[in-house]
Amino acid sequence: MALLKPCSTSAGFTATPDPPQRIDMGRLKQALTADGYAVVVDAKIILIVRKAIPAGTLVETSLYDNGKVLVKTTDRAAAEAAYAELQPRLDQAAR
Repeated sequence: MALLKPCSTSAGFTATPDPPQRIDMGRLKQALTADGYAVVVDAKIILIVRKAIPAGTLVETSLYDNGKVLVKTTDRAAAEAAYAELQPRLDQAAR
């Protein structure tokens, strides 16, 4: 379980898994593309993806191989919705 909190260095919200987990980035990328996420960057240790959440807001998210997530929006509700949609995929890709 991770708690979303405002990022201290950018306009967004971060989530850090507790307990820590390693992510199989190939498996995560495959699951996200199958679910309609657009992959913006695949740097093997980080995936940057975009998808519109149910409210219609396009949200960009950075997903790291150490399980950390940066949801790039200043709207807490949008960040929570985006993270809630990503959480099951992160759990499935955890090693």
